[in-house]
Amino acid sequence: MNRIINQLMKHGLVRSLFLAACIISLAFQPLTVGLAMTPAAPTLPVLWTVGGLSAGTDGAGNAERMTVDASGNVAVLSASPAGGNLAVSSYTVAGAFRWRSAISPTAGIFVGDWVAAAPNGDIVALGHQYQASTDSMNSATIVRYASDGTFQWKVVEAGSVLSLGRLVVDGGGNAYFSINSVLYKYSPTGTLLWSTETGIKDFGAALSPDGADVVLTGVVGSPVGLQWATTAFDTATGAVKWLTTGAEGIAARDVVVDATRVYVAGQGVTGVGTPAISYFLTVVAYDRTTGARLWRTDKKPADGSSTAGLWMAQAPDGSLVVAGQTNRGFLDWYTVAFENTGTVRWEAVRDGGLSGDEIPASVLVMANGSTVVTGRGGPYSPGGFIQGVTVGYSKNGTLLWEAFSSLETVWAAAISAVDVCATGGYDALITCWRTPTSGADATLSALEMSAGTLTPSFTTNEFTYTASVDNSVNSLTVTPTLTDSNASVKVNGAAVISGSASTPITLNVGGNLISVLVTAENGVNTQTYSITVTRAVAPTYTITGNAGGPGVTINYTGGSVISNAISGEYIFTVDSGWTGTITPVKTGHVFTPAAITISNPLAINLMGQDFIIAAQPSFQDVPADFWAWLPIEILFSNGITTGCGAAPMIYCPDAPVSRAQMAVFLVRGIHGSAFTPSAATGMFQDVPPGYWADAWIEQLAADGVTAGCSTNPNRFCPENIVTRAQMAVFLVSAKHGSSFVPPAATGMFNDVPTGYWAADWIEQLLSDGVTTGCGVGTFCPEQSVTRAQMAVFISRAFNFK
Repeated sequence: MNRIINQLMKHGLVRSLFLAACIISLAFQPLTVGLAMTPAAPTLPVLWTVGGLSAGTDGAGNAERMTVDASGNVAVLSASPAGGNLAVSSYTVAGAFRWRSAISPTAGIFVGDWVAAAPNGDIVALGHQYQASTDSMNSATIVRYASDGTFQWKVVEAGSVLSLGRLVVDGGGNAYFSINSVLYKYSPTGTLLWSTETGIKDFGAALSPDGADVVLTGVVGSPVGLQWATTAFDTATGAVKWLTTGAEGIAARDVVVDATRVYVAGQGVTGVGTPAISYFLTVVAYDRTTGARLWRTDKKPADGSSTAGLWMAQAPDGSLVVAGQTNRGFLDWYTVAFENTGTVRWEAVRDGGLSGDEIPASVLVMANGSTVVTGRGGPYSPGGFIQGVTVGYSKNGTLLWEAFSSLETVWAAAISAVDVCATGGYDALITCWRTPTSGADATLSALEMSAGTLTPSFTTNEFTYTASVDNSVNSLTVTPTLTDSNASVKVNGAAVISGSASTPITLNVGGNLISVLVTAENGVNTQTYSITVTRAVAPTYTITGNAGGPGVTINYTGGSVISNAISGEYIFTVDSGWTGTITPVKTGHVFTPAAITISNPLAINLMGQDFIIAAQPSFQDVPADFWAWLPIEILFSNGITTGCGAAPMIYCPDAPVSRAQMAVFLVRGIHGSAFTPSAATGMFQDVPPGYWADAWIEQLAADGVTAGCSTNPNRFCPENIVTRAQMAVFLVSAKHGSSFVPPAATGMFNDVPTGYWAADWIEQLLSDGVTTGCGVGTFCPEQSVTRAQMAVFISRAFNFK
């Protein structure tokens, strides 16, 4: 088998090309003296093991890769040098044999490359044929088996194999792999859906979490001028979304894709020429949508020379772990964890003390966030063989445990949240271990709140609490302290640092559930502490006072306030914490004080918060004790009139109202104070253009309130004084509309017989509550209307306040 591996190293597989490039670069580095031994760690006992019985001449052949399906069943890909077959062997999560299926080569022998499980449990395997007689690799083959091992289909891509990329299977069971820089997509039934040129020598491949992208990484160029290359493809069409190349180094080895970014690990290079050139374990991040380069981080140990990244995995928290090799006299394991920003979280070197090279073969992250690395490592096993080593690191990089296989391991996979298996060696050897349950503590040692008292008092193993707070407490913080500092805690879904306060939690009146979720370091064990905090209902208080008489409106700001203003009195019912301003308003009046402000918190009932009211006439000739003072003030405040003089402001309350003045009053009453009528057209012969009220008169006609005072010729008589009878017709028409016809008069006024021309309109005005007449049982229809009387009529007819 060693002869075969040596032959493969001469050919163009990316993994062989990469390792060769690393070896070339390492050869130019000086050897260090004195190998540091890795501190001792607990050795895990074997949980179960299968295979490894045949010495490579028969049986399943040499293990190459391993995969685990959704049920935890293990499938290992192997190839037999003797029989040449490409085999897949399946075992249950407990190690019981399920099935083995194999295909034979058409020439030479099979070499296994990759194996992957589909969501439905099907197993897809990828391999190629090697012919020793011609020292060549050709005919890459993809084969699919059902979950019970039944052969489904195979596809053979004939021709020389110069490069071959990783096999991945998406959520729909479609398989993707690249051969000789061509990416293929096959359906679950073996149909080629599309193929596309990649332009790179591919090795790493990964699918995006949403299955929309498949990303390949590898190199372009000759061995002298190799550059990293990464390409994203649309999984639906095979179209290239973006391609990025750069002189990052000589080998881009592995790729990981998350929701927003693509991460590539490999061997990075800095400097120019030997010895200035330097080799690193390098990670480069790209924007998943555009391919834009976001950051690059280079790492190597302080006592290491040439270093390279080989394999990469992403942890549940989004961080990255890269397993690689570093030259410290011989090659040793070098593992580095990165935040997704490129910051180094931890690094670890493992030297098993071999007088030879130790190289990691794969890396994975368990559900609890711990890192597992497997591969060739020391110390030597009895008889001088180099054994397989699998190790576990905590989330902080502490070496937790080691586990050993009798043969070198080439891959590892988690078969449960706590069980891990590694494969490698002849007869498809699989060795499995149960990782330590340390890091399973999901409890708190303390739990405090910024307000209220927990009932019962906190104890670690009590998980349900209550607390009460006053209404004045509208938010609080919670401070949880972890028993195990490596665990994590969230308060209402937001992460909190142990021993630190959460962000403020808003409290509603009544019950508020606060959830404190603790997740153990192993990522499996959880515990929830629940606190029901009851915020008291706000006590209510009253504010009472007098605003000085009827017609006063009480305005207020802030709070939930119920206002009841009766005859100038007011009563507020408010919460204890209410803050606001009480402002009385009455047309033509001023108040002392102008407003009363209540400051928070209101803790007592406030009685007798009174205002002193005083009339403030707007017109010099209409004092506050004038009989029509309020209606005149109402017309002024509503913009219906500005009086009859401005310096000083006067209203002329006893002056008669002309028909022209009446037109202005009525149009503003109908349309509002902001209304401006259209320009006059000269429809009335006695209202020439330029007359001060021409537009208002014609608007009144347009509103159907009047047709003028004669029709032949068409006249309006603008300077005629309005009588009370005419006023009744004008007001009723303006109030009810031009089409309104009042009911027939019944003789309600002694001086308005039923046959009088305006009797119907006059009695309608009485029905509308606009007038009660000019005396007991009389209306005085022929009397003229004064401006004071008109203010009363207009304010009532249009309900101005």
